[in-house]
Amino acid sequence: MDEVQAVLAPMAQLAKMVPLFPLHVQLFTRHGRKYVGQRRPPDPGEQFSLTSQMSGFIMSANDITGLILVVFVSFFGSYGHKTKWLGGGAIITGLSCLLFTLPKFIAEKHDPTGARSGISPYCIPNATLPDDPRCHKDASSFNLYYFIFILSQLLSGAATTPLHTLGPAWLDENVPPTRTATYLAIFYMSVFLGPGLGSLIGGKLLTVYVDVEMPPGLNLTPAHPYWIGAWWLGPFHCGFLLIICGIILLGFPRHLPGAEINRENAIKSGQLRKQDNKLKGGIKDILPATKALLTNGTYVFQNLGSTASTMVGFGIGPFLYKFLSGRYGASPFYAGLGIALLLIPGAAAGLGLGTLIVNKLGVRRSCRRAAKVTFLLQLVGIWGSLNFLIPGCTYAKFAGVDVPYHNRPVCGPAGVNYFSPCHAGCPLQRSRNQPRQSQMFTNCTCVTPVINNISSPTSPFTSQSASPGLCPQDCPTYALLIFCVSCFFVVILGFSNAIPSKIVSLRSVPDNLRAYGLGIQFVFKRTLGALPGPVIIGTIIDHTCTLWKTKCGKPANCLNYDYNRLGWIITVYAFPPQYIRLLVLTRYIVPRPLYILVLTCSIVPRSLTIGHYSFYCPQVSVYWSQLVLLSPGLCLLFYFLSFYLSKDVDPDATLSKSHAADEVLDGKKPILGNDENSNQIHDFDEEGHTIV
Repeated sequence: MDEVQAVLAPMAQLAKMVPLFPLHVQLFTRHGRKYVGQRRPPDPGEQFSLTSQMSGFIMSANDITGLILVVFVSFFGSYGHKTKWLGGGAIITGLSCLLFTLPKFIAEKHDPTGARSGISPYCIPNATLPDDPRCHKDASSFNLYYFIFILSQLLSGAATTPLHTLGPAWLDENVPPTRTATYLAIFYMSVFLGPGLGSLIGGKLLTVYVDVEMPPGLNLTPAHPYWIGAWWLGPFHCGFLLIICGIILLGFPRHLPGAEINRENAIKSGQLRKQDNKLKGGIKDILPATKALLTNGTYVFQNLGSTASTMVGFGIGPFLYKFLSGRYGASPFYAGLGIALLLIPGAAAGLGLGTLIVNKLGVRRSCRRAAKVTFLLQLVGIWGSLNFLIPGCTYAKFAGVDVPYHNRPVCGPAGVNYFSPCHAGCPLQRSRNQPRQSQMFTNCTCVTPVINNISSPTSPFTSQSASPGLCPQDCPTYALLIFCVSCFFVVILGFSNAIPSKIVSLRSVPDNLRAYGLGIQFVFKRTLGALPGPVIIGTIIDHTCTLWKTKCGKPANCLNYDYNRLGWIITVYAFPPQYIRLLVLTRYIVPRPLYILVLTCSIVPRSLTIGHYSFYCPQVSVYWSQLVLLSPGLCLLFYFLSFYLSKDVDPDATLSKSHAADEVLDGKKPILGNDENSNQIHDFDEEGHTIV
């Protein structure tokens, strides 16, 4: 009989995970839909003329409604039916995914060549390039699309609030306390599998044309600057999957069989803190519960440390696709594959390491020991931001002018990119028997003749000639490999902190305040971390833009970035929050009396005389207090430095004001004909060629 029980015991433990499957699917789809079909999200950004700052605000909007509702959801959900809260949130999240894809179905089909707008990419004799006629009718439409994206994220933020607050608390209620770390690792593995597999699937979806079927006669590839991938397919399917999982979650019981008995035994044995019987779950108990949490030093310091790391991760993560593809020349698929390989194995290894550490600690003493582990891991991981200084592709120069244009880049003999045949001064080419991708342009008046740059007699370049597409860049493969490998170890260190940190948050508060404690933690991390992070990074990225695509006389989306400068700025951005977390976590290493002494010496003179008594701060505490006082100044210095590095790039600059354009053209402008004031609009065929 004992042998049979020994065989069935692992199966019983596995059966406990079956009701959790819809919750894992919800985590996967909720976090993965940000990445499935979106890489910055650049393709909706390019299709609807969104800057990086606007894209960053769309991603931050997810946290606004969450911050408003998290206190009420986490507090009342603590005393309510948690699975019904989770199921309802999953259904609403699915609807928000479907709403996110709505602009794709109500907008006009993507017009990559600009043929329908009457704009020619060539230099037409006796003509100037007119303004885009769509400017006068599309302004309200693009504002509507931007509003829909923000509304979708606001709805998603409200609906996913129960997932991050009630979800871990429900797990902690329904599994044995000695197994909490293991189940939390599986729970958060679903969180990180979402972005990992989502980026992999998203990279593949971006190789599908935005309208699925490409217009006849248009032969574009994902590497072409006209290309926009099917960014909407991922959120569209994730929405239906979330709705199905939400319906399943609505049928779950309040507690799994045997969970309440295990909980009572753990409290009696002293493994868990008792409930605060003064709180009954009424609205009048919100303020006392909040006071109890905010006066808990361990809980507050842990939140501050987690918030600092959240600001770095949520700020850099959404733009990692852009950095990999621009800095290291990775294609959409390989950029997605790189992120997937970083997140999935790295998160798995980090969570496994964190779980192993926690399981080796006694449950009664795991809170303080786990806090010390977070400090040691943070001490090593603080240098992770230096990875962004690893050099990548050679920086490409672009030529530009001060007239409206549509982007069809060509490559000159000196390896200089011109944003259209007209920018290079190329007349209309009529060679219909030659594919457009291999067609050469000749007699380009703005292309500087090059004598020494042509290294081979078989080179297709001649004086004043250009080839279609961007100039090839020198992107060494080893640079991408080194960056991914180094980031892999940083990811392991970061995620190994997740389980010890969550154990500290759950074990440092009363039993009936776990969910509410996670809700207050959500407010900390979202208000000071996730909300400003993408906006700050998006603004920084916009400041490193060297050439903007103009639409209706205003900057639309960036066409080229200075990734060398961007690497330095991201490094400078990421250091202060990591430093703050390390400083906060020092509380768990330094004995409490010494830590209080350090804080006291930070705000009072080195010596203090009260009556006949004199108090002196030890020399070591004086040095440490000076470090505490200097830390805010160091952080501000780093942030001012990050913006100083990019201040010479005007985010409102158009092509005519770019330093690269002035350097390359050396004052030359395309020859558009004798009459520069004429506005002739020509007819176009399916490929965008002018019919003369």
